[in-house]
Amino acid sequence: MAPSFARSISFPLSPSRSSTSSSGTKPRAGAAAAGSTAAAYHARSVSLPCRSHPILAHLHAHIGAVRAWAQDPPATSAPGAAAGLARVDALHGALADLLGLPEARAALSLSATGDRLLDAFLRLADAHGSFQEAVVELKRDGMRI
Repeated sequence: MAPSFARSISFPLSPSRSSTSSSGTKPRAGAAAAGSTAAAYHARSVSLPCRSHPILAHLHAHIGAVRAWAQDPPATSAPGAAAGLARVDALHGALADLLGLPEARAALSLSATGDRLLDAFLRLADAHGSFQEAVVELKRDGMRI
């Protein structure tokens, strides 16, 4: 996907505004003459900064939620651990959504790094599944006691 760069052109200031600077004082004569043509017109890009993909923003929100949960002291309690697991699960879902985009698939299929990244993601998902099963077993054992 090729980005487009839109341009906008600023028009020169009105004569009453161009004779004074932003602080209200008159500019030096040499500086005004030297930069009058360059300062009269200038183009600037209106495409920067660009917005990121909504799925990427969603992923960043989930990363922030997991980091906030990890820094929270009562996260070691049973309800805190369940909330943390839910946040990690939502993070994995957001990452899966990002990797499911056609642009991500195309980028990953062209590089050797893509295979390593996908293998690491699968190991992470397997570890999360194993951890979640262990927490469920702990809950069952806790209910029996």
